[in-house]
Amino acid sequence: MFSRRSRLLPILLIALIGVVGYRPLLGWLRSLPRVQEIRPDKATAIKPKGSAPPVAISENDWPGWRGALLTGMTNGSAPVLPFCVPEDVVWKINVPGHGHASPVVCGNDVFLLTSDELTETISLLAFEAESGTEKWMCELHQGGFERLHQDNTHASSTPVCDGTALFSVSLIQHALHVSKVDLNGNLVWQTEAGPYESFHGYGASPLLYQHLVIVGGDNHGRGFLSAIDRQSGELIWRTARQNLRSQGTPTIASWRGQDVVIYAGQSSVTSYHPLTGEELWQVVAAADETANTPTSSGDLLFTTGGYPQHCVQAIQLDGNHEIAWEQKVNVYVPSLLVSGNRLLAVQDNGVARLFETTTGKDCGTRRLGGDVSASPVGVGEMAVVINENGRVFFFRIADRLELVGQTDLGTPTYASPAIANGRVFLRTTDSLFCVDAPDMKMK
Repeated sequence: MFSRRSRLLPILLIALIGVVGYRPLLGWLRSLPRVQEIRPDKATAIKPKGSAPPVAISENDWPGWRGALLTGMTNGSAPVLPFCVPEDVVWKINVPGHGHASPVVCGNDVFLLTSDELTETISLLAFEAESGTEKWMCELHQGGFERLHQDNTHASSTPVCDGTALFSVSLIQHALHVSKVDLNGNLVWQTEAGPYESFHGYGASPLLYQHLVIVGGDNHGRGFLSAIDRQSGELIWRTARQNLRSQGTPTIASWRGQDVVIYAGQSSVTSYHPLTGEELWQVVAAADETANTPTSSGDLLFTTGGYPQHCVQAIQLDGNHEIAWEQKVNVYVPSLLVSGNRLLAVQDNGVARLFETTTGKDCGTRRLGGDVSASPVGVGEMAVVINENGRVFFFRIADRLELVGQTDLGTPTYASPAIANGRVFLRTTDSLFCVDAPDMKMK
């Protein structure tokens, strides 16, 4: 029988080989051919000929990943927090298949992406927000599943709704496919955004901007950022990125008075023109691999490193895009949350940290217990954090991080919550909850 020390030697040797060979591998990957780029006519891109309807969502909707504001915060009707399970559960339903995609709420409907490994199908589901009654199911793909990380699923990308249709991204047969489904459950079109070589699967989410659906495709094959016309399904532009994997989701920020796409990962934070895909600037920051979404507040952009670098950073959006401050904290999967002049960073190992946004000053730490994959969401000074065991924590974010309550969903949870119409919608590994607390009592 081997001793503990002898059993560790092979593991340490493999780790050493990995460290020594990591940089040469990156260099070789960077040298591979890039994806074929697509460049639009600039005049047409600025004033498109298509007839995509304006995005029509209300402040009470949660139309996609990180909500309507793309920050994880809502400015719509505020739910009563903290809530308690099962006392405050309005309805709970079983969800077929598997998926870590977050709920999407538009109007009176809740939408979920799900997958079935046995039949290799990916489907979009619709439920009544008031009752949880299933309205329809639209099968998007059958067959062609790729390899996954054990903690990933084939339905981890959160769809996005423009008020008239839903858009989702699936990894099928070495490519990312974007699907448009109308609100009656009819498949309208499907378009390939670009090639994708799976290592851990896919987990980023689509982003809406004006008439476009923007899709990030960092991978070990030919990395890219693409934009597809919402109305026609036409691939409008595609910009090549490095041939390095990452799982971050692009977002929109304001730079010099204009909207820009921000994409973190591959050892950089890069800004693109949202209508043309033209690269505007790049900062050496973040990490080789990220798995979350940057957020901005004022003239600061907040991002985190995941692997192998560990950091939380604030980057100046004006001037020379310098790093304003940095904390050596490992936040890989959960996205950051800004409330006032405080930044909430929840580490994957279940440690919640609060920083001052302008200086990076440490304002408090709280160990939650259990790993965390879901991103925090909130309204005002209140934030909701869920660990993978399904334990829900409620924080008041002020000068310090104040735990004001907790409850338990009773089921493993990887998906982030959605806040819509004054209620909270939560997806566990097997169920969908709608929660509405009746009053402000502490629980």
